[in-house]
Amino acid sequence: MESHRQTLRMNDASVPTSLPSRFVDLIQTKVPARAEHFMAQLYGEHALRLRDSTALDMRMQGFQLAGLHVARLSYGAPASASMTRSHPGWVFSFLESGRVARMAGGRVFGPGEASILAPDRLHELEMSADMQLLNLRVSDADMRQACTD
Repeated sequence: MESHRQTLRMNDASVPTSLPSRFVDLIQTKVPARAEHFMAQLYGEHALRLRDSTALDMRMQGFQLAGLHVARLSYGAPASASMTRSHPGWVFSFLESGRVARMAGGRVFGPGEASILAPDRLHELEMSADMQLLNLRVSDADMRQACTD
């Protein structure tokens, strides 16, 4: 029995207390046109409107793992964003801080809430300056494959 306790203690000590992050800086910009262009490349055609374009401080960190794209996003300014066309993937969003409101229907999301955006759904969102969002994006084909397996 003593040797079992010894093994547990050694294993407990070998478990790291924090794992290294895979997140890398993808973009940091104060230029609205650059932010809009970057978001369009990543999520499909995008329109970004700012109440005060001088306040923009867009930051995105993320990583790609197989077909999954993970990104943490903030604009640092009150902003509205809309998808103008269908997009190529499913987006699962988790709001870490701030507020996001869907313009259609008026649904307001707060910290700790999540939503799913299907590829054929267009949306228009209004975001608070302190909004920080964690997005997981996966292609429609990968999602369909995962659901049939």
